[in-house]
Amino acid sequence: MRAFTATTLTTVLALLLFAGCSTADKCADGGCSEQGYGTVAFALTGAFPGATKLTVKIYDAPLKDLAATASFVPASCQGYSESRNKLVISNLKSDTTYSLLVELYEDSACTKLRYRAYRGGITVKAGSGESVASSPYYLQPYQLGAFSSLATFPVVKCSTSADCKGFHPDATCSTSSTCEVVKNCATDLDCKGIHPNATCSKSSICEVDHLFPLNGYGRRGFPVVTSLDDGRIAIVGGLNTLIDNRWAATVDLIEVFDPGVGLFVSRLVKNSAAVGLAESTTLTTAAFAQVGGTTRAKLDLVAGKSLTTGLDAAECADPAGKCPVSSAVTRWDLKGSSATALAAAMDAPLAFPAIGRVRTTAGDRLLIAGGAKVPASVALDPRVNTSMLCAVEAGKVVCPPASGPTLAVARARAAVGCVETVGGVCKRLLIVGGTRQAAVAPLAEVYDGDTNVFLPVVTTGAAPATLHGGQILPLGGQKFLLLGASTRRLYLEDNEITGGGDLAPMLLTWQGGTAPSLVMAAAELGVFAGQDGGKRLLATTVSLADGSALLIGGIGPNLKTVDDALWFGADGQAKARIPLNVGRFGAGAARITGKGPLGGCVLLAGGFALPNGFVQPQNRVEVFCPSAP
Repeated sequence: MRAFTATTLTTVLALLLFAGCSTADKCADGGCSEQGYGTVAFALTGAFPGATKLTVKIYDAPLKDLAATASFVPASCQGYSESRNKLVISNLKSDTTYSLLVELYEDSACTKLRYRAYRGGITVKAGSGESVASSPYYLQPYQLGAFSSLATFPVVKCSTSADCKGFHPDATCSTSSTCEVVKNCATDLDCKGIHPNATCSKSSICEVDHLFPLNGYGRRGFPVVTSLDDGRIAIVGGLNTLIDNRWAATVDLIEVFDPGVGLFVSRLVKNSAAVGLAESTTLTTAAFAQVGGTTRAKLDLVAGKSLTTGLDAAECADPAGKCPVSSAVTRWDLKGSSATALAAAMDAPLAFPAIGRVRTTAGDRLLIAGGAKVPASVALDPRVNTSMLCAVEAGKVVCPPASGPTLAVARARAAVGCVETVGGVCKRLLIVGGTRQAAVAPLAEVYDGDTNVFLPVVTTGAAPATLHGGQILPLGGQKFLLLGASTRRLYLEDNEITGGGDLAPMLLTWQGGTAPSLVMAAAELGVFAGQDGGKRLLATTVSLADGSALLIGGIGPNLKTVDDALWFGADGQAKARIPLNVGRFGAGAARITGKGPLGGCVLLAGGFALPNGFVQPQNRVEVFCPSAP
């Protein structure tokens, strides 16, 4: 029986910070109750080891640049203790949107930044006074150099139910010595006294499955997580419901995280074709493309024993069947609190193509190369060597079949990365692996936008005979990392396998020209090799602004989930292992752009974890912020 664990804020002393109206005759009592002014309260939760000093800054707009001058409150270096986790700020003008930045330091001079907390979109009610302190705004803290979990339900230890009264009036001490609230219900309305997000479960028990907008809403395995050029992060689709031993894509709402306010700001329009395992790429400031994916897939991990995958696409062979693999190419436009979708259909469902926005002589296009026709089978290789060049523009999505050049060899689940750009758009897109078996054809080839052909790439060094999956990430110059690749042909022919990740991270050296070449070498892991040696199936990869890269989670060689991220420097050498709050695989990650408080941080969402040994999709979001310079 599932029970709800309620959220509480740390009970602390108030720090009064006066700003905005400083004249004694307007706010002599400190409550600033006069019309046109008001008070707001903020709260951090938890302890912050190592923090000794703090600064507080208030801005009268969302903070988009850390170099901006604070509108109120001098950023003085003040002493910190847990008693200062609650801030009551008075004398603020109403009808103004504020943002608050709190930074916690290790040293007495406030030079060694360790934690940053931020919240934007704050409104002040005219005439409000100190009473607002009973309902403070939550301020999300982020530890630099670590993964910080967005707001979650606290685990409060107890010996007796008396220990839980400060936690929630109806809380009791469970058999696991934690405070919990168990309430029977018939409808969601019966649960509103428990928590605003509480719902009545199928077992007629009140439960809270999310803390949206402080954390993610939908549980999502293999979602699309896309960074938009305006700094927002969109999360789309994913597999989340187990039906007849198949994971189905029933998450049908887009979630958008806005770093300008530090919250999920919307669950946007319904997605009538929700899928997991789709491909995506950013198109413009507020638009991205989504290609393919599936509404149903096999997936089961018995930790340490076996991994089962499959597309389960037998219906695709029946013209009247409901093929779960999508044939759609969709352009999503996200503007404000709304989203619109415009789609075109490929000539057939296509699984795991290589995609990328490329610059051609005819203009910018979405390249869709290779992929697998379904259903996949061991006897008949479903991979194709054709490509399409789609016009994916505002108001127009057109994907003429076989409109692009032909690959030298059929490929699906290849590693893809841009190796040469022009005007910020990819001119040469490198595609490595994805073939069914070792062949005379090249391991890698590159799409050239100037000539609209695929050029063979001479591969030397520690090149494997075959590889699947993974991502090619830029390090700067001619250097790249290939992370998360494997010889396993997951979802194509593999069904049940008894081995996990088998290819270590690789350092790639690219040489362009008319006869391009690629040198592959093992990446240097040094003391950070650990037990898995960076060999991970279904891991998540992302580049950071400084040229470094993360290999996050996944399934290790021992067929167990990996609960950390390998952090590679811009030189291609591993520099750290960063613990995750939740070990997961099949997640999505994207870097937040811009110069605001979260600029350069990485948002990690979705994926599957194994609580109690069973595969479960996740709605818990984590954010990684690199260490301050």
